Amino acid sequence: MTKTVLSLLAVTLLTSYAIVTEAFAVKHTVNVQNYVFIPANLNVQVGDTIRWVWINGVHTTTSTTIPTGASSWDAPMTSSNPVYEYRVAVAGVYNYLCTPHSSSQIGSFTATMPAATLSVTPSNRDVTAGSGSTTFSVTSNSNWTVVSNAGWCTVTASGSGNGTIVANYLANTTTSQRVATITVSVAGLPNSVVTVTQAGATATLSVTPANRDVTSEAGTTNFSVTSNSNWTSSSNSEWCTVTPSGSGNGTINTNYQSNTSSSTRVATITVSVAGLPNSTVTVTQAGFIATLSVTPSNRNVTADAGNTTFTITSNSNWNAISNSDWVTVTASGSGNGVLNASYELNEGIESRVAVITVTVSGLPAEAVTVTQAGAETVLVVEPLNQNVSFQAGTTSFAILSNTSWAVTTSDLWVTSTADGSGNGAIVVEYEENTSPDFRIANLLISAGSENQLITITQEGAVSTNSNKLTGISVYPNPSKGIINISSDQIVKTTQLRLYDLKGNVLISNEITDLANYKLDASNLARGTYMLKLDQNTKTYVTRIVILD
Repeated sequence: MTKTVLSLLAVTLLTSYAIVTEAFAVKHTVNVQNYVFIPANLNVQVGDTIRWVWINGVHTTTSTTIPTGASSWDAPMTSSNPVYEYRVAVAGVYNYLCTPHSSSQIGSFTATMPAATLSVTPSNRDVTAGSGSTTFSVTSNSNWTVVSNAGWCTVTASGSGNGTIVANYLANTTTSQRVATITVSVAGLPNSVVTVTQAGATATLSVTPANRDVTSEAGTTNFSVTSNSNWTSSSNSEWCTVTPSGSGNGTINTNYQSNTSSSTRVATITVSVAGLPNSTVTVTQAGFIATLSVTPSNRNVTADAGNTTFTITSNSNWNAISNSDWVTVTASGSGNGVLNASYELNEGIESRVAVITVTVSGLPAEAVTVTQAGAETVLVVEPLNQNVSFQAGTTSFAILSNTSWAVTTSDLWVTSTADGSGNGAIVVEYEENTSPDFRIANLLISAGSENQLITITQEGAVSTNSNKLTGISVYPNPSKGIINISSDQIVKTTQLRLYDLKGNVLISNEITDLANYKLDASNLARGTYMLKLDQNTKTYVTRIVILD
């Protein structure tokens, strides 16, 4: 029976503790980016929440060693899963890592039980002789109990966490002041003692009205005091001065200075009579009319990272925020100033816009924009041509780009890989060339506004040693279009053809003397061409380059 009662008590205490710690829980943010957790190490308390926020890359947050009884976790951190939260329920050391980057992307946090706290304010409440109630503020992270030592003063019996003790007191029918002691207790801590001091039945005090509303300009106002005693008055604000004292019924005159701020301000005036609770009234002074202007309405910036500014004209405190992670701004300021906006590199080819919102209390928000241009399209393909044999096979080209790209060709004997994006490779399959002539396939790579033509040059099926025309010299190569062709073989009639890389015949000549022939191709544009010489069944093919 005893064990059962103790078990139920333990469950009740743990449940109460969970409720209390929930009120004091803190949420800690850990950024997941660039192969690190920032911050990598944290000190937290049981009941706090760890919030992992994805910034870039592909990562996970995965527990490794954790305290006994704690729940493990394994969550992806990607653009599709940008946030993961874990509530700490057990004290101890928690270690975790990013699975893809387990050797370097490591984090930990140490959880401790929060220490019990207790504070009760104020230390005393002065009340009148009549019946009524008063309150004390309890600041604590624990369960607490309350007891009064006086039968004429009853109190809230208990509470949990921050709260209020309500003290109800009966009328004091005697002329003597009396004091009730209220004891507030938290397990494991010294008791906190406050008092209710109740005046005798003789003194009276009333101050009216409770508040005076005044304009932002300097001036005076007054309050009426109804009392049968001597009284004093004081203001808690230098900008508002008052009549320091009086006796019996009277008037408190208040002098207030001009308010140069846009914010409303309040002065509390405390009127005191010995043995009575203080009477407080207020002077609420309006602020002057606030102003706000932000120029220009937009800044156009390049794709590179950099900074730009906006001019703020105001007579008030202001705050600024950007709706985009790639733009950070001056968080706040006061009066006229400059709003600095730092922007990151735009790696995409599309322009983007960040909206910056500037606010002043009591005014509509002002919105300005930073419009960042997209990056120039990058398209580099290497090599621009691949020479292949007459047999069927595959070849590839390396591609460097910052956007999506497409591959098209009208040549049916080649087939390329699917379209892609960014850096990669283009793999091309080609069929067997059964013709004795070489052939050239053209493939067009398109990325945004950029295009790049690449070629595959496939030799003819007769390119065997027995069918190759040998002893041919072609020079200079590269040249400016005047090319010498000679042969150390017996001169025969030779058919000369010069092709562009699309397979078009640009020059076709029949040569009877190949011992020392000069080809004039100076009228052709700078580029690469294919030279083919045919003598009966023998063929010679080479690539020539013409410069400006």
